[in-house]
Amino acid sequence: AQLAAKKTVIIAESPGLALQAQNWLVEHELKPGLDIGLVSCDDAVWVRGFWPGLARVQYGRFQTGMMAAAWILETIQQGHLPKSQKITPQWHQGNTLFGASAG
Repeated sequence: AQLAAKKTVIIAESPGLALQAQNWLVEHELKPGLDIGLVSCDDAVWVRGFWPGLARVQYGRFQTGMMAAAWILETIQQGHLPKSQKITPQWHQGNTLFGASAG
């Protein structure tokens, strides 16, 4: 209850850790999105079906893997490291943040 008195957000490294945090919150009668915020810094396929409301960062894993493979080939073939590239993630608002609409 003392934790919920302030606007607190748990930032989990992965959806699995976010799920563990939610289990702890349920045991302490706290609800993500109302009493406390809960966010995952990553996404997983299972989240979309099991917990679509989790607020999280999403990015194209397939595209990222293809980019990494191209970097490796370029390094082998040309003998130097390729230029850095920016990966732009997508934000999924979900409903586990304060004032978030269901989604």
